[in-house]
Amino acid sequence: GVDKIFGFDLPRGVDWDLLVDGYTKRGPAIGTRGNYDVYGNLLGIPTHMTGEGLVYYVHDSGTDLLGLGRRSLPFPDANRGRALYRNRMEFPSGVSLQSELSYIFNNDRNFLEQYYEPEYDRGKDQENYVNLTKQNDNVTGSVMLQTKLNTIFDQTEWLPRLDLTMLGEPILGGPVIWSNHSYIGY
Repeated sequence: GVDKIFGFDLPRGVDWDLLVDGYTKRGPAIGTRGNYDVYGNLLGIPTHMTGEGLVYYVHDSGTDLLGLGRRSLPFPDANRGRALYRNRMEFPSGVSLQSELSYIFNNDRNFLEQYYEPEYDRGKDQENYVNLTKQNDNVTGSVMLQTKLNTIFDQTEWLPRLDLTMLGEPILGGPVIWSNHSYIGY
């Protein structure tokens, strides 16, 4: 990892790598990726933090080959790449904060499929959001802000969205159970 290359110590639970690639028919690429699973304090509050990050750049002089009928596809710019950051913080009393930042350089529609095909086919959607959640027993409330940075993805923007979910609440202490999910958003 980067810690061995540059001779410094990363905290326990942190992994950080330097990515250097040379594609003979495409061009040079450089990037970095890391992930973490650490316990600490945020503003004096005990916190469990997990996440991952990736920045990758390719100076691409080739063409995309994406399958039958999709060969030699041009792309918007020779400077191609992406930035991705996903984070989850868990606080005491059932409070959590999730966030994600995903950006594809130059709105390059084919970049993920060309360079990260398994993620493109089966991975999580690329999103940009912050979601604060509070769970108490079988009731969960959340506030989410979500926007899109790339026009190549079809996504709903929420500015904000409020959710309230209740699962398995007995009615009048009897055998009948009530569950619901309500939300309002803009």
